[in-house]
Amino acid sequence: MSLRRNGRSIYSGIDKILQRHGIERCAYHGGQINGVDVRTLMENAKEILGEICVYLCNQLTDQSSVSADDIGKLCKDCEEYLSLWDAAFSFVHEDNPSDDHCDKTQERIDLAMNKHRELGFNVTPKTHGMEKHVVDQMRRVKGGIKKLIEHWVEHYHQVGYRYGIKWGNQKNEKLKAEIRGRREHTASHPEVLKRLTKLQNNLRKRKTPTDVTAAAAEKKRIKTERRTEYYEEAKAKRDQEARNEAAMTLTSMFDS
Repeated sequence: MSLRRNGRSIYSGIDKILQRHGIERCAYHGGQINGVDVRTLMENAKEILGEICVYLCNQLTDQSSVSADDIGKLCKDCEEYLSLWDAAFSFVHEDNPSDDHCDKTQERIDLAMNKHRELGFNVTPKTHGMEKHVVDQMRRVKGGIKKLIEHWVEHYHQVGYRYGIKWGNQKNEKLKAEIRGRREHTASHPEVLKRLTKLQNNLRKRKTPTDVTAAAAEKKRIKTERRTEYYEEAKAKRDQEARNEAAMTLTSMFDS
């Protein structure tokens, strides 16, 4: 299928779909989708890939080299892939994980990696780290690795950027570092954090209508159910493939 039809870029059409869901390609990120928006894509893969599938099918012409079935299968594969990783990351993102939770996390990572290989993707250092080392680190690091995950690192980049804007005119780097150190020390003091949490909770109670709270809870419930659904489907598929392989092995043994 051509990337352009009637002078309009298919890439642009897909970008418009992503933008409707709050996903932007960032110029500062090399034109790629950044970590925050990737999480949005993973969490809403069913809706987004569904819209992309309909859009791409509407671009087909008699000269197209692919069919609607081809597009449907590709979009479904992408939806499953993103949703399986969403389920895996949601389990990694856990405070004080138990051994049972770590076992379940590894199972979800294994299912995501099965799909990764099924789609023919290369195993990069990051995916290798997820598959072979993340759960071990969850077990070893006290409290888990929730705040070592990339989006927390990205968050601190943003914090550092704000500090840079605030004291960028200070020429003395030593003085700048001392000011920042004092501010960070104050902001991380247990009593300060306790009072800030109390203030935020009070503001939330006053400003958040009941229907908004209920809508947020419903959204979370749907996300949890969807993650479980993809996990169960992938697990059933893997188990069936294992049974089929075992049956073929037995058949070949008897035939020989």
